[in-house]
Amino acid sequence: MLTMNSDISIVICTYNKFKAFQKTIKAIQEFHWKNFELIIVNNNSTDETGKYCSSLADFFANSEVSLTYIFEPQMGLSKARNAALNGTLSKWLILLDDDCIPESQFLQAYRRLITKYPQCKLAGGPIRVRWSEEGKPSWLPSDFEWIYGAIENETSGDKTIRFLRKNETVNGGNFLVHRETLLSLKGFNENLGHVGEKEGGNEEHFIVQTLKKKFPDGLFWVPDAVVVHHFPLERLNLRYAEERSKTAGYDRAKSDLYQKRYIQIFLRVVWYIIKIPRTNSSICASYYRGYINFFIRK
Repeated sequence: MLTMNSDISIVICTYNKFKAFQKTIKAIQEFHWKNFELIIVNNNSTDETGKYCSSLADFFANSEVSLTYIFEPQMGLSKARNAALNGTLSKWLILLDDDCIPESQFLQAYRRLITKYPQCKLAGGPIRVRWSEEGKPSWLPSDFEWIYGAIENETSGDKTIRFLRKNETVNGGNFLVHRETLLSLKGFNENLGHVGEKEGGNEEHFIVQTLKKKFPDGLFWVPDAVVVHHFPLERLNLRYAEERSKTAGYDRAKSDLYQKRYIQIFLRVVWYIIKIPRTNSSICASYYRGYINFFIRK
């Protein structure tokens, strides 16, 4: 069932991350600006998520926030996101991961964007990572911090909203998209992305690359739309990073094939074969192997 027409919706798809999800919701409850729709998609969670979502109905009952709860029994993050896409009439969707904590100016930053640039089709903001007390481990290359969700896209400290550059992307844990534009692409590719506990990705990369071609002046970076990613610290180890990197390489190859980027695929495979024995990072090598392995298995 489609929800009532709204200007902007925050979409959170969640699967068995009850404690982290609670913190995300609490941050949203503390927003000063309340005029938006909150869509929660429970992707067949088996923990306390469903019960907690039921309790939220009372909290938001007398609020300016319109709460929409969707239970999506078919597993998959892309499937859950598409359930939200097809379940609302809002003009804009902000997708937020269930373990990302938005800062207080998060919603206002995106509102400033769509007010100033109504032609916007997609935008993203920084995701900062809560590392352990020891900080970021030395074995993690700076250009592979995305394994733990980190994305900055700027180094100058400039907080001005700007166009997304050619070599930049956004992370699916924090981005805004024009709903009609996403519908024109038939939503997220359900062959990409997380499925339950199985890691995956590149579903948003596929969207970004497609829209860059169609709307070169329609993609933006919003420095003040900041979230903090709280990942389980037991994942902060080399073995996890290698496996996650390998999966990401595999999914990137799959995404490139869906986009029919045949020349880029050929060049990448050749380049990665050359790079594997020369890199000092097992995480980099894992990514290269993951990319190549996709085509070997094909």
